Amino acid sequence: MGIGVVLPAGGSGTRFGGPLPKQFLEVRPGRPLLRYPVETFHDFPGVESVVLVLPQEFIQDGEGLLPDFPKLNLVIGGVDRWLSVRNGVEALPASVDTVLIHDVARPFTPRSVIRKCVEAMKDDMAVIAALPASDTVKEVGGSKVARTLDRNRLVLVQTPQCFPRTMLKTVYERGLSSDSKPTDEAQIAEAAGFHVGWVTGSFLSRKITEPEDWEWAEWVAARLESGKVTLDD
Repeated sequence: MGIGVVLPAGGSGTRFGGPLPKQFLEVRPGRPLLRYPVETFHDFPGVESVVLVLPQEFIQDGEGLLPDFPKLNLVIGGVDRWLSVRNGVEALPASVDTVLIHDVARPFTPRSVIRKCVEAMKDDMAVIAALPASDTVKEVGGSKVARTLDRNRLVLVQTPQCFPRTMLKTVYERGLSSDSKPTDEAQIAEAAGFHVGWVTGSFLSRKITEPEDWEWAEWVAARLESGKVTLDD
């Protein structure tokens, strides 16, 4: 089983200010945010290729990673997330039959979560990482609460998301409607009638979207350096 990884990194990161998106900002000296997931997936057993998908204007910024990661390639993203991921999948070598898609904004995913996803995936079933909902979740309409949802039937989706390459090929060939704005590849697979399973993710897979998330990322990165936190099994 040849594994390929697609890392979409097309977010603008405008909440953080400055000329560069958050994925290029240094969490620790000399270590930008995107280096962490690149390193984790590049060194994961069985991975043959890692594709980092970037906006065209930031391809040159990503080239600094290439000397350290020989299996890494850079690809220009599309106008929507799913198009960026498709570009990444198409750039993987033909030997890859298993595709892992992971948000660069989740820099600290443990290797155990990746392994669980890969091991649970089947020829006819994709697998996503997720956490059971612990908060009370309500459906709203405008400023009014419509109803309370059963949190025992809800999960909060993370990445990686693992797919047979043939499944992604099928859904991409079918195409999406012009008004479709899927937020992840599992949604596309579900809509196409494929089975999607899930495994338990990790609190370390927190997505870095707000400035307060950045403070948490700096805290984790410092503890990774000191050995107080590990992403190993």
